[in-house]
Amino acid sequence: MVEEKGTLCYKDNYSEASKMMNESSFLTDLQGFPKECITDEDCELLGPYVEHPLFTADVAKKASELAVGLCKWVKAMSTYHMIAK
Repeated sequence: MVEEKGTLCYKDNYSEASKMMNESSFLTDLQGFPKECITDEDCELLGPYVEHPLFTADVAKKASELAVGLCKWVKAMSTYHMIAK
């Protein structure tokens, strides 16, 4: 964990995330993601990230448009699970 703007955050790994987001199959993989298989445990593990005040589209936009889309997708998958269960 690192401190950023007075808040403790998990250390990012944008270089690895960028490689993943630039894969030619990335969008297809997201579109085909089996959202019905998301578990309560998955959402519990994502909670610290999704609920973090810096995990927003506006903050992600400072990194890249790809990061904005991924941020929105992660939040949407978490919301989907909570509504669908």
